[in-house]
Amino acid sequence: MASYWESWWLMDGIRTAVSVIDSIIYFLISVLYQIFFNVANATLISGETIKAFYGRIQLILGILIMFKLAVSLISGIMNPDSITESKNGFFGIIKRIVIALIMLVLIVPLNIPTSDLGENGGYNSQLNNNGILFGTLYELQNIVLSQNTIARLILGVSSNVDSGDINRTAKEAGNELATIILKCFVTINVKHDDGDPLVHEDRMCQDSDSQEHIIDYLDPTITTSGILNRVNEYCEVEDNDGVSEIDEGEDYYVFNYSMFLSTVVGVLFVIVLLGFIIDVAIRSFKLAILRLISPVPIISYVDPKSEQNGAFGAWVKSVTSTYIDLFIRLAMIYFILFIIQEFSTNGIVMDVGSGAVGLFSRVFIILGLFFFAKEAPGFIQSSLGIKNKGPGNGLFSGIGKMFGAASGVAGAYKGAVGGFRASRRANEINNALDPTARNSGWNRWVKPLGSGFVSALGGAGAALTTARDSNDHQFRRAMNRVNQMNATRMNYANDGSTWWGGVKSGVGQAFTGQSGYERLQLDEARLKREQEEYKGKKSSFANIQSMAEDKAKTSDKTFGQVSLNGRSANLNYNEFMSKRQAAASSGASNFDVNVYNSAGRVIRTENVNMTDAMSENFTKSLLDANTSDYLFRASQNASFDVGLHNHISVNSEYTPSSSDMALKDLKDVKNGHINDEFRLNNELDSVREQMPQAKANDERGRREYK
Repeated sequence: MASYWESWWLMDGIRTAVSVIDSIIYFLISVLYQIFFNVANATLISGETIKAFYGRIQLILGILIMFKLAVSLISGIMNPDSITESKNGFFGIIKRIVIALIMLVLIVPLNIPTSDLGENGGYNSQLNNNGILFGTLYELQNIVLSQNTIARLILGVSSNVDSGDINRTAKEAGNELATIILKCFVTINVKHDDGDPLVHEDRMCQDSDSQEHIIDYLDPTITTSGILNRVNEYCEVEDNDGVSEIDEGEDYYVFNYSMFLSTVVGVLFVIVLLGFIIDVAIRSFKLAILRLISPVPIISYVDPKSEQNGAFGAWVKSVTSTYIDLFIRLAMIYFILFIIQEFSTNGIVMDVGSGAVGLFSRVFIILGLFFFAKEAPGFIQSSLGIKNKGPGNGLFSGIGKMFGAASGVAGAYKGAVGGFRASRRANEINNALDPTARNSGWNRWVKPLGSGFVSALGGAGAALTTARDSNDHQFRRAMNRVNQMNATRMNYANDGSTWWGGVKSGVGQAFTGQSGYERLQLDEARLKREQEEYKGKKSSFANIQSMAEDKAKTSDKTFGQVSLNGRSANLNYNEFMSKRQAAASSGASNFDVNVYNSAGRVIRTENVNMTDAMSENFTKSLLDANTSDYLFRASQNASFDVGLHNHISVNSEYTPSSSDMALKDLKDVKNGHINDEFRLNNELDSVREQMPQAKANDERGRREYK
């Protein structure tokens, strides 16, 4: 695949930065494959243990064989025709017993002298530990893994691994796998997309220095670091071979480096290998158990029914499916590599566009390949008639187990972050509700950090519990559980609830039997009751004032002092309003009114200008003065106004001091109740503002801390 990026300092920096990341990722691939190799070839049960176990059950196996043979003889005596049956007849049973004994010999570890094992053991060592059958299977597996045989079959690469010391073999195989993957993204740059990188004339760089780098690149022993160290090598292109995208005399890179795509695929391979390690460890235990119990299904072969649907048939299928499962997984991985390699070198026949669109299209196709490979092992086994419905068949099944174990750490982190944020949010809400609250460092940092620590413990516990109880998608389910906990904490925080508030509420409920929210509910009920009482009192005094004003407007017995024509005058409101109305009807500009003394006798008359008489302030002052006089008279003398007298007597808080101060005294009492109602309303608002936080604290205390 051709790359027409010119060499310049910014691109060099980007390629260097990505290559550093890739060097870490592909080093991990190499190390993980070594671990995978060692786990796959681990011997979990020694040959001596197998021999001891087989020795203990030999007597039982012999009894079973003799019993089956005796049953067959008795059946032949009773029915002579059954002796010649191919399966259930006497001779058929003898043949099956002989085959079963041969198979028993094949699974029993051999006694090859240590001096004959060779320097590194090899196949003889496998026979000594595992017997002929399983020893051959393990040795074949060792050869396939150490020689990267599947890679050579699918990718057509040659192996540079020599079988020898297992640690050195595993390291070389891991390095080779990482190099194979990386070379899919670091390729020899060519001038044409259909150019052959192995043909000198098709290469972008043809100078001697570039050829040395290419020779090193093609060396099968090169490491991933050796490849990545050369991604910024460039040359001056003198002949563009008619390619318009190439400017002659400019510098171009020797190698085409598919940045970011190499990183994405590398990370995917790291994840896959991590899952592989878990799966292969489980597979090793499965094979060990199948090898340990093998005498039982082998002896059951004596029974013709066991071959198809009995213990022997099930054992053969389990051994076969478990053994080839590893190679099917590896084959799928190398198939993915083959497709990626075709993208990078020969150009797979698929129109995915060019530029950024083409790059992202390739990324998604590769992701699709990985997810297709997830179902491939089970699909291929089913297609071949090999049923293996046990857990852990998917390509990424081991990752689920690994993520299930790792969910505790992730849950602790997410719980800590969620608890910290929720505590900070609660602090903001509380400051908004109470402007006098101190927004101190203790509230902004110390409390949230403490809440985060406790939430981390809760998140870890919830994640591990959820992962333990989940059959699949352990990590996702665990994280969903932690997210739910964080969402609940944030809902509490939006109501002002804090971790410490929840603790105090839980303790309070445990020791006093009454929660903070219940106490606030009682306060709310009390305040509402007192508020209604003050409203009633305020309404009662407003009624007294209204009754007195209505009576004063029509009474001939009340007098009120006002300022008239610069002098103080005691006037009757009803008389004044009547004379003003008569003067207004006749069109007069002035009229006379009587001025009374305190005993109610007329002492003089005053001429009133119509303009002054129509003043709203004047008439309001005259009415208030008459109302005050009426209130005083009614309070002093029941016969003056029995109804109002009784009404005033009931409200003992009101006692008029004088005729001219009676209305003011009434308003003072009424305003006092208005102020009390306003105070209670503020207290009630304060209680109601605290109730969501207290309720959230109570719920939190009951659910988390009680």
